[in-house]
Amino acid sequence: MPFQPDYSAEAHGVGDEEPVVVVRGEVDLVTAPWLATLLTEVLRHDPKRIVVDLTAVTFFNARGAAVIASVRRQLPAHFELVLRRPNPLVRWLLQLAELDGPCLIEG
Repeated sequence: MPFQPDYSAEAHGVGDEEPVVVVRGEVDLVTAPWLATLLTEVLRHDPKRIVVDLTAVTFFNARGAAVIASVRRQLPAHFELVLRRPNPLVRWLLQLAELDGPCLIEG
């Protein structure tokens, strides 16, 4: 039986000014590239702000932080990248990666 990571992500409101990407499960070496692909697709629609809902993320490592940092670097300075409701461990990693300045951590 092939390995199935505990991960899902879906984008809502793509094409709107403020799409929401809902991420669930583990963001790690295997799944971070999938998140990067989804966020890149959302960026192609030129939104004004992206919300990444991390409420249901159970694991988030440096690869996930690298994806968020990469997306932030692709955006104009006035553009908001909102990271919604990360759990305390995810919030700590985002702060450690110094993403709490360039990104708005909400909730």
